Amino acid sequence: MNFKDRFALLHELLRISAQPITRRWRYIFEFFDSLKDSEQEKIFFEITCKEIDHWDEAVLSMHSNSKYVLDQKCEGMFSRLIKHVSIYKRESKGNEHLIKIAHNENLENLNMLTIHDSTLNKSGILALKNSSVLKNIHSLRIQNVVLNPALRALLYSCSFPNLKHLELIKLGISDSDYSLLEQASIFEGVQSLNLSSNILADGFITTLFDTMTSLPETIILKRNFIKEAGMNHMLGYLKNTSFQLVDVSKNSIPQDFKSKDTEVLRGTILY
Repeated sequence: MNFKDRFALLHELLRISAQPITRRWRYIFEFFDSLKDSEQEKIFFEITCKEIDHWDEAVLSMHSNSKYVLDQKCEGMFSRLIKHVSIYKRESKGNEHLIKIAHNENLENLNMLTIHDSTLNKSGILALKNSSVLKNIHSLRIQNVVLNPALRALLYSCSFPNLKHLELIKLGISDSDYSLLEQASIFEGVQSLNLSSNILADGFITTLFDTMTSLPETIILKRNFIKEAGMNHMLGYLKNTSFQLVDVSKNSIPQDFKSKDTEVLRGTILY
C-alpha cells in the first residue's frame, strides 16, 4: 500500500462516524501498528492528533500488557496518542507494569491511569510518586487493591499538580488513617473524590474535611460506615460552600437523619 492509499485509509478511519469511537480507536491502533516507514508515520501522527483532540480521553486507552505501554524502546509513535492506561487484573504483575509505565517517556501525553485488581508494593507506589511521566495525570483510579497502612501513607504523600479526579475504591482505607491526612498531598485540588467501599467512619470523615483546604465539587462515599456524627460534621462544611453532589448512600446513617431539612445546601446529597 502506497502513501496515497494509506492517507485515504487513515482519513476514512478517522471520519467513519457510523462506528463507535472505541472501534475507530482500535482501527487506528492497527493502522499505526502496521506502519514501517517512520517518515510517513510522523505525518500520519500529526493528522491523527488533530482529529482525535476532541475525543473522550478515556476511550484513547490501552491495557498495560501492550508493548506500546510497557516497552520504552518500542519503535513507533502510537504510544504518544495514548491518553489512558489501565492496569487491569494483572495481579502480581501489576507492580511491575506500574514501574515500567512510570518510566516510559513515550507515554508523554498520558492523562489518566486506572489500577484495578492488581498487586502493588512500595517500589510501585514510589515509581508512581516520583514519575515525571505521570506527574501530569488529571485522573487516577485505584480499585480493589490491597494496601497496608504504610503503603496507603505513601500513596497519600503523592502529589499530582493537575489531578482533578481521584478514586480510591475498596483499598481498606479506615479511620486509623486519619492521622496520615495532615501530611497528605494527593487530595489537594481534586474536583471529584470517590472513596467508596472502604471502612470509613466518622473519625476519618471529620479529619478529611478539617484538613482539605478546598472541598471537591463531587464526593462519593458510598458503602462505608459513616454515622450521624460524621454527617453532622460534614454538613457544617457543606452549608458554607457550593458543591454538585455528595453521595453517602449505603452507610449507617439513621433514617430520621435523612429527613432533615437540607434546603439551605447549595448542592445535592444522596442518602
